[in-house]
Amino acid sequence: VTYKLCDRDYRCEECPFDAVMRQHAATKEGEKKSAAVSESRAVQGKRQGIADAGARSFEQALEVAFAPFRDMELPGDRLYHRNHIWIQKDETQCCRVGIDHVGASFLRTIASVVVPHIPVWIEREAPCAWVVHREGAVTLHSPVSGTILQSNQALKEHPHLINDSPYDEGWILCLAPDDFQVDLQLLLSPAEATSLFRAELVALRKEFLDLLQLNRPAVGRTLYDGGFPLENIQEMVGIRKYFEIVSRIFEKRP
Repeated sequence: VTYKLCDRDYRCEECPFDAVMRQHAATKEGEKKSAAVSESRAVQGKRQGIADAGARSFEQALEVAFAPFRDMELPGDRLYHRNHIWIQKDETQCCRVGIDHVGASFLRTIASVVVPHIPVWIEREAPCAWVVHREGAVTLHSPVSGTILQSNQALKEHPHLINDSPYDEGWILCLAPDDFQVDLQLLLSPAEATSLFRAELVALRKEFLDLLQLNRPAVGRTLYDGGFPLENIQEMVGIRKYFEIVSRIFEKRP
């Protein structure tokens, strides 16, 4: 009320109008507080919903990334090295070498494949090729000692063949082994490789999940600002960190 004549000499404590107005003001204030609480709860609920959606997106991204390995089956016509290299002898006793589908699945956006000048002799476990991506290069190590005689020329124009057809069109090089029977001791059968790779994938998935959990607050802020949820592991952990982790599965190991 902007104006009212007072008939009680401003003894407000005796004024019924003042009592009503105070009660009305208190009701309005209560409504404002209630509305503020409701709005706060709504915002918190929205943020929790976004956080829950973010958690689901993490799990979904991991499911998509690891889905190809759920029913992992390695071709039975070749042998494998623990650093995700396969080797296959042909009728001429030369060996084709390439990346298995586990390693190939984690290598995205391959820019090029680099091999040494041919012919060249290399020792077992020595670098034999490099898969280049925008964050650097993954070094591939030879599963046997021998002379590299040929490289896959198709990879010069189509490096994505490593992703699309790792066991066939995406082979990388051919070499003549010095003593295949000696190197055979360090190679794995398909069953042995499958068992080893399954255990490795469990550890790898956990490492990614731990990183995604750490990055969740940052992703949440992006969502609160009206952005879009990140949809794959590379975006969630960062491309550089992603390839730092992935590169380790190709490292030289006994």
